[in-house]
Amino acid sequence: MKKLEILGIDIGNTIIDGSLADKPAYPDAVRVIRRLLSERFSPERTHLISKVNEEQHARVVRWLQDNDFFAVTGLLPENLHFCPERADKAAICDRLGVTHHIDDRPEVHYHLQGIVEHRYMFRHGLNTDSPDPDFLKEREGFMERLTGVELVTSWKKVEEILLPFRLASE
Repeated sequence: MKKLEILGIDIGNTIIDGSLADKPAYPDAVRVIRRLLSERFSPERTHLISKVNEEQHARVVRWLQDNDFFAVTGLLPENLHFCPERADKAAICDRLGVTHHIDDRPEVHYHLQGIVEHRYMFRHGLNTDSPDPDFLKEREGFMERLTGVELVTSWKKVEEILLPFRLASE
């Protein structure tokens, strides 16, 4: 029997720039998330999982409300999960049975090894031929120990991977 697919998505630096200050979502994020819910994962099987402190919590909730994010994407408000540390995302993903997770942090993917089968490192606009210094520094700590993580640099790339083109006759 095929395992039920469940999607986890980080918010900061994955759906939107980490600063959240009156910024729109990354290009194609809302459209692709809406498609993921309607064509593959469903609202019940899609979760936002974000590491936040008290100040960030208020900003994230405000951004989600100001952008009518749940209504526009179809995500369920009860599928919003916050945790105080990045490593805590592993326990949340394990409890929810997450099979696919999109996150910008190598340390999150490191902690998800053995828990989440399909992991996608989201780096908006990263030039993979000449990565930024911060990305290279992170690689020194975690990236070389990661296995099974696919680098994605846009929501269009997420769409190509998770919603491959299907012929109308299929």
